[in-house]
Amino acid sequence: KVSFGANNVFRDVYNIPAGRDFRSVLNEEIGKCDILLVIIGPHWAGMTGLPGNRRLDDPNDFVRVEVESALNNPKVLVVPVLVDGANMPTAEELPASLKELAYRNAVKVRTDPDFPHDMEVLVRQLKRSNTQPTSRILWPVLAFALFLFAGLEVSFPELRKGAAVLAQH
Repeated sequence: KVSFGANNVFRDVYNIPAGRDFRSVLNEEIGKCDILLVIIGPHWAGMTGLPGNRRLDDPNDFVRVEVESALNNPKVLVVPVLVDGANMPTAEELPASLKELAYRNAVKVRTDPDFPHDMEVLVRQLKRSNTQPTSRILWPVLAFALFLFAGLEVSFPELRKGAAVLAQH
């Protein structure tokens, strides 16, 4: 928010109005955004939901809806952000609709003491991309929350607060 302006960062947990179909809101927001940050932790591709099925195989999963929409929109720069020592998932690990993600150049963000530096590098790279200085960024908080709970320690209380709200739903 500091680097791009509060009105240019969409965070699903805070910006989807109560009662709205999250799929349609996400599709609308993806249509307006220039950049989608896909936060990938070590267990991202294999994360399972309550019935034990892999979340990425569920066509109604928040993360899948966000990433699919962005990959299908040629105007959106999709940036995988690898956290907690994660490796980029291979195309074989992803559902057909997400395979293109495996070929996007990723950015690594490490935990403290490297976190502030790595975030500065990420922001600089985003600003150097082909987007306008007022780019709208969709920050999929749900994806980030999954990795906070998977063991990533983050020193930003605002991100922890977002993850805590998601855990309550």
